[in-house]
Amino acid sequence: MKKILLSLTILLSLAFGSYATHIAGGFTQIVKTSATEYAVSVYIIRDCSGIFAPQTVPVIITDSCNFSATAALSQKSSFFTSPFCSSTGASTCGGGNLPGFEIVEYVDTITIASNCGKIYAFADLGCCRPITNNLLNAMNMNIVVAAMLSDNNPVGHSPLFENITTLTPAFCVGNNDYLLVDDANPNLDSKYEFVNPLGAIGTTIPFASNYSLSNPMNNASIDANTGIISVNPSSLGTYSLPIKTTQFQSNPSFTSYALFELRALTYNCMGNSQPSIAFGNVGNATINGDTIELCGPNTCIDLDISSNSMLSSFQIVGANFNYSLAPSGNPQTLTFCPAISSGYQKYFLSVEDSCMGQKITKTFVVGGNYNNGISGSLNSSYGAVTNTLVLMVGIDTANATVYAIDSTYSDNFGNFQFNSISDSLVLFKCVPDSTAYPNLLPTYLDSSITAISATQIPQYCHPTQVNINVQSGNNPGGVGFIAGNIYQGAGKNGPGDPVESLPIYLLDMQDNVVSFKNTNYNGYFKFSGLNSESYKIFVDNGTVTNANAPVIDLSNTNQITLNFNLFKDSLAVDQTTNTKTYTVEENKIEIYPNPIQNDLWIVLPKDEPANLVIYDVVGKSVFQKKLANNGVKTRIDLNQIPSGLYFISIYGENQNFTSRFVKR
Repeated sequence: MKKILLSLTILLSLAFGSYATHIAGGFTQIVKTSATEYAVSVYIIRDCSGIFAPQTVPVIITDSCNFSATAALSQKSSFFTSPFCSSTGASTCGGGNLPGFEIVEYVDTITIASNCGKIYAFADLGCCRPITNNLLNAMNMNIVVAAMLSDNNPVGHSPLFENITTLTPAFCVGNNDYLLVDDANPNLDSKYEFVNPLGAIGTTIPFASNYSLSNPMNNASIDANTGIISVNPSSLGTYSLPIKTTQFQSNPSFTSYALFELRALTYNCMGNSQPSIAFGNVGNATINGDTIELCGPNTCIDLDISSNSMLSSFQIVGANFNYSLAPSGNPQTLTFCPAISSGYQKYFLSVEDSCMGQKITKTFVVGGNYNNGISGSLNSSYGAVTNTLVLMVGIDTANATVYAIDSTYSDNFGNFQFNSISDSLVLFKCVPDSTAYPNLLPTYLDSSITAISATQIPQYCHPTQVNINVQSGNNPGGVGFIAGNIYQGAGKNGPGDPVESLPIYLLDMQDNVVSFKNTNYNGYFKFSGLNSESYKIFVDNGTVTNANAPVIDLSNTNQITLNFNLFKDSLAVDQTTNTKTYTVEENKIEIYPNPIQNDLWIVLPKDEPANLVIYDVVGKSVFQKKLANNGVKTRIDLNQIPSGLYFISIYGENQNFTSRFVKR
């Protein structure tokens, strides 16, 4: 029934007489249902060993315009609960002797014509209070609970307590225990605190000696941000726990609160142990105590929960998560999936079994700085490798290529830094300047010359420090050379096309690296100054394992040129072409300076035209030009290309030349 309230003030009478001695708690709440209508609810937690709950509860309604009136809220529903399991015996709610409680709901819709910003509801649960250990001179006082709602509150209600069954506090002496105050307003910030209880409107009751707002019962505390009440009672007793929940946003006019009171009972719970909570399967996440470092924002973890009696309730609080439970059984597995994009979140899991109120709570922190950077250093047999290009690269297995994601340079001490890792798996590659470090080779983390055998770093849960041991080539010198052209093999797009900008490594038969080259525009490479022995040819394209690398024997002839076919997983000598043995005079092509600022100078010794192509580190052509040499040096203006490492290819009818340079 709707009550149309007049502007008047009515004092509440002591309506319930001795009834309140059996009240174990209560609270009230306000829900705005329309522009002028409010649903006001009162919940009474009744000890079943006492008298029955009344049919109505008196409530004072006021607002910030000094309006005041009373309403009698009618009983709507009720249910029974007990902290003891049925196998132990029946509670007082079912005719037994064990403690049991009835939770009774009273509700009515109130119409207030005025709109003055704040609406207050005070519910008097009656007189007189039961004997409690922690209150001073309270036996002749009433029990009053209250709620306030700002009229423009964006969620339209005061704190709502969804899990009211858990508001029956029963604690075990000698156990670390908990009580969870759940307010169900995820869109507002919440603050939780112990307060002095109300004996009447405007009248508070002080705590007895040895008790205070910071410790209202033995070894009790409340988390101001979550509402978790932690206790470790040392003796049997009855205690009043008055709690205030305030919800707010940055705008103070949005504030709402609820003041409720619970009677906490401590029992001797011998014979029933607490449930247990342990981390189960956490996938690729790592655990450090109660901190879980996720390997990505969508990682799920398992929590294994067990008890020596039936598990009766689960509660978990925190921000942005989903969870599911195994269909049945003991132990139970709770699969917890936090939706965290960055940073860390604190979560509270509480579990209760059905016997003697045994509960356990676990606090854990979940998260990670998923996009944190990574630092490293470049080292070699010559010491730190300074002012050198470092690439973050990935492998495109579909196209058998290695591609650049990001780049930086090592500093004067050989250290480098990337601020974030964007791909799921990355590699790090050092590309030494051939002028500054003529003997050092392109090298991946940790010391690999090929991407397929390099250490891959995941986007998440990666180390913060990595070190690249830069490899060096060791060519003892000689008059021989190995040259060739590499073409696309069958099964690839464009079979027979030359493979340009392909990294080639020459190794001796003990797998020591001798030298390094990149193929030019025609797929051509050449290793000079070799001894008369056998060599292996390795390629680096992200998919070739080099397990069956071609072996070239210079023991019978010191100069050899071959054609090769590159397949997705191997490099092979083209058996349809004949091996040619001949002497080739080195083209004396010169480029300088290196590094450059803007201008690159080229000298061709032969009076013949040639083609010039400049590639970036991922093999993309950034500059092309035909050179009509007339015996003088040619200036190439490279002002338009950004700083970095580049490869230059000069080729013509009788010349094939590749080199590299750095633009500062």
